[in-house]
Amino acid sequence: MPEKCPPLYSCGTLFPIWLNGKHPTLVNDVVTREACSNWGGQCCYSSYSKTIKIKLCPGNFYVYFLPQVVTCGIAYCAVHSCSVNNGECSHICKNVAYKDEHVCDCPKDMVLMADKRTCAMKCTMKNGGCSHECVDTKYGAQCRCPAGLKLSAAGKHCVATSVSPCLINNGGCSHYCLLSKSGPVCSCPVGLVVQKDNKNCVKPCDVSSINCSHACSNTRDGQAVCSCPQNMVLAPDKMTCTQSLKTGYKCHCSISVEESGTNRGPSLFDLPTLVYGFKDLWAEDVNGTFKVLDRFPQFRSVRRKRQIPSHIDALKCLDILQNCPRDCERLAKVIIDDGLATLFPVVGSLGYKLQPLGHIMCDKLLHSLHPGKRPVVFYDPGKKCGSPMSTHALPYELCCSSLKIPGVIDTIIWNKKCADKVSIKDLIEG
Repeated sequence: MPEKCPPLYSCGTLFPIWLNGKHPTLVNDVVTREACSNWGGQCCYSSYSKTIKIKLCPGNFYVYFLPQVVTCGIAYCAVHSCSVNNGECSHICKNVAYKDEHVCDCPKDMVLMADKRTCAMKCTMKNGGCSHECVDTKYGAQCRCPAGLKLSAAGKHCVATSVSPCLINNGGCSHYCLLSKSGPVCSCPVGLVVQKDNKNCVKPCDVSSINCSHACSNTRDGQAVCSCPQNMVLAPDKMTCTQSLKTGYKCHCSISVEESGTNRGPSLFDLPTLVYGFKDLWAEDVNGTFKVLDRFPQFRSVRRKRQIPSHIDALKCLDILQNCPRDCERLAKVIIDDGLATLFPVVGSLGYKLQPLGHIMCDKLLHSLHPGKRPVVFYDPGKKCGSPMSTHALPYELCCSSLKIPGVIDTIIWNKKCADKVSIKDLIEG
């Protein structure tokens, strides 16, 4: 029965009777209601009102106890199921023609769920109506929010929580506070950097890890750049200022073989050039300039035998003559740690190749050397301070032998065992 007053001449009668109240909602529940008649424009004409009973039965249908009417032109009104509580459809209810049945339907932007009554959105449809994250469930699209936000009462839009971490003391940040899944994150304006405490922004030069020996400049992109006075240059560590290496005293170190005692023979191997006159001992080689102790930390602990010539004016070149012989010997010992078998890179037609020092020396000697000679460390203090001189001989013996290969010019090879004869096998095994 309809729960609203129907017009006259409806429901197949002149004066229709309708339900002045609500149907029961609990299964097997029986309720007593008033049934009113629309009589002459009065929706509830008391003379023809009836008391009826209604029961909601399992299967979702109603049974009515209706007293008999005694006047012609008046009858109880019955309607399609969509007229009662919209057929329990959440949105659209459609009556099936010629049947007391109905089906639920949904708007275009929604789909009917498994209960055949409820309409809901899917995440593929306008993100389920969510402002942020959308998750499909058996109940339809459900909205979720990132950290620091919560769902509004409508369950679709994310709004700020009542207490955002960045709203409390700016999240502890000195400048900008940003929310992430793990909590507040501090950031800085252009030209500033975050300190190790991840809270405070400072100029790059104020960071404790920047140790410029003299001046520090802050760049616009937040970098710290060390600089030096005009009479100094920046060392390879980009932080330390030192005097220009061009103004220092240089000591050229090399290794030769002794000819008589420790008299110098042909130069067979060049060591890095030492540079004096600065706080630290520097050196130069084909790869550039470096601090000796940075590359060879054990340099100062190497024992040495030092020779200082007597015919040189020591007052004029005191610094270089006191240190150059000793340091050339040290340099030789820390570099040649495996004797004449120490491997060094040699440039060939196919690029760099590692060869033992003995091979390198014999290739440079270009003639046989048998019996062997000891390699001798020489130092060259430069023209201002004297001629190249020796320190002492190294505890190795260099033997070079001539190997005859048919069809090939005689080859000089390193005879590492100083044997009387060598073979092609010795050349291959090296």
